[in-house]
Amino acid sequence: MTKEYSIACTEVLEILKHLPKYQQEKIPKSEIDFYEENKDRGYNFRFDTSKSFNEQQISNMANAIIITIFRDYFANEQQKSVLKSIINENNRKIEYQKRLKYNPDRIFENTEKNTDIQIIEVSENKSFFRKICEKIKIYLNKKK
Repeated sequence: MTKEYSIACTEVLEILKHLPKYQQEKIPKSEIDFYEENKDRGYNFRFDTSKSFNEQQISNMANAIIITIFRDYFANEQQKSVLKSIINENNRKIEYQKRLKYNPDRIFENTEKNTDIQIIEVSENKSFFRKICEKIKIYLNKKK
């Protein structure tokens, strides 16, 4: 597990401690044990009960885990539908940003000069490779 994920597990466990007992019991023990096994034992996170959840300083990954727990164990069908649409919209935005950044139509726009250099390097490598092949052929012919 990554350090970021271990920190998120620590934050999630601390947040879950502040749920009422009957809500804690809705989450499978195996899932809680998984977070316990993967938490960062050196990271100290305290949930401030005087602040709302939105005011807490938690990592994005911990927030995503909490949303997943809410969806899986607490949300009704309408809440699940809203969450699904939000997640789909976020994924759509991420994909759009990727398309802008890695647009295949624009990959070679500013690299024409670099392409010329690469072609020269490749052709030099071919001649070097050919020289080595010729030397090997000469050496093999001498042995016969």
